[in-house]
Amino acid sequence: YSPGAVLLFDSWSNPVTGSSNIVVQLWKSSSLSQVTQAATGEAHTFASISSTVAPGAGFQLRYFISGYESRAILSRTFEIKSGDPAALRFVTQPPSAATINSAMNNFSVEVLDNAGHRVNTGVSVPLELTLRNASDNSATGQVISATANSTTGLVTFSSVAISASPTTYKLRVSGTGSFTGVTATSSNNIVVANGAPETIVLTGPTSFTIQAGANVSNQLAAELRDSFGNPV
Repeated sequence: YSPGAVLLFDSWSNPVTGSSNIVVQLWKSSSLSQVTQAATGEAHTFASISSTVAPGAGFQLRYFISGYESRAILSRTFEIKSGDPAALRFVTQPPSAATINSAMNNFSVEVLDNAGHRVNTGVSVPLELTLRNASDNSATGQVISATANSTTGLVTFSSVAISASPTTYKLRVSGTGSFTGVTATSSNNIVVANGAPETIVLTGPTSFTIQAGANVSNQLAAELRDSFGNPV
């Protein structure tokens, strides 16, 4: 970026005619970085400089002639923006255990630029959750409330539920639409348990002969199952 231009004066407010070394600092309560450039005469236009800092607001540029830091001046405040969306990261993980079709606790995902900073450019990034197995491969099943939209670089998924047979899964979050190139990421493991009992299924013989006075308890059997047909 360009720090702009400055006018140089001596202690009596006369324009400087000789050579000077001008220091410019990236400032936020203290110096975050600085460069020194040689100047000749009253006016100096800075060559472009670069600084590596996390994006945010409240930055200033601080200028002074080398050896006269006590007379430094500050620019107006400005905000440093992040780069474009490049990757996703779980800020808070989904719970490690869940029940089929039951909403789990909220969790958050962050949109990052190439430097790993949270995106703060205001761009709208649509995100989607998909179901993965414990080896992080595609899994059969459905994620309920699987979409959310990030405009601040941080999005909270709420009322998410997994509709699939009980086993261990992961949730994978990806960009959609024009953001499919954003690097996706997967959550920690989530152990999904059976749902509530919904049906009773006979598991014994479908027909048999009963002899009067005989004990038939070993031939009759039933099983409680949830809405997916899984034993409870």
